[in-house]
Amino acid sequence: LSGLVLRNSEEVMHHSRWSHKVMDAIQFGGLPVISVLKGAVMGGGLEIASATHVRIAEPSTIFQLPEGQRGIFVGAGASVRVGRILGPDRMVEMMLTQRRYNAEEGLNLGLAHYACDEGKGMEMAEELAAKIASNASLINQIIIQSLSRISDMSRSDGLFTESLCAALTQTSPDAEEGIRA
Repeated sequence: LSGLVLRNSEEVMHHSRWSHKVMDAIQFGGLPVISVLKGAVMGGGLEIASATHVRIAEPSTIFQLPEGQRGIFVGAGASVRVGRILGPDRMVEMMLTQRRYNAEEGLNLGLAHYACDEGKGMEMAEELAAKIASNASLINQIIIQSLSRISDMSRSDGLFTESLCAALTQTSPDAEEGIRA
């Protein structure tokens, strides 16, 4: 946080846009990214986590966006990524009150996809990674690239894009093999 004070508004804008590129690289880089969450998943940490595809929370996990208490606004994508997970109403309340959610609450809200026992996050991540890796690489790529973008589209554009994704994947050699199996 101390570095934030040293930037002028133009530098803050550039840093924020750079952060958006980093988060986009995580979300749309083409490789499934699994995050194991423990301890404080706050501010920028929650912004990073929300860009990952599978989130596993250990019991020690605490989710929070404390920026409002510091007089600053999120800048690395939380208003979009976390906002889409929580919805605007809960996001506003979370930022205004600096509300903290524990691992179970985060799971119920969608901030995490899985919960596990303390110290078991990496084990679960490895199991899920193996399962994901057994998918055809094309389908993983299409899932990563399309679903978040489809949610940004109008209904008719999203449905058209879905048809294109279906056409690409269902005519691939991997799909032919999968259907035969």
